[in-house]
Amino acid sequence: MPELNVEKLKQFLKVMVSNLKGLETEVLAQRAVLEVVRQMGVVADLDATLQASTEWAARQMNAKYDVLVEKALEEIDRRAFDENLVELLEGMKPGPAN
Repeated sequence: MPELNVEKLKQFLKVMVSNLKGLETEVLAQRAVLEVVRQMGVVADLDATLQASTEWAARQMNAKYDVLVEKALEEIDRRAFDENLVELLEGMKPGPAN
């Protein structure tokens, strides 16, 4: 099994948390503006419009990211298999033929 690169894992975690913080900040800001729009009655059926927009956005994000994640997971599995196979072959010791 490949060794865990702790520094790369730490860097990955920092990047992921930074991205999540940025996204959550943006969502909270937009929710605040949305609440003001709701209170002002600017959009006739705001909740239905928001629901439809959310469903559309979810489809777009699924199309964008699901294939990417699946390919990355397959590559991780392939590399783990390749490394395990190399370890197995390296550990084999030829013996007398039966």
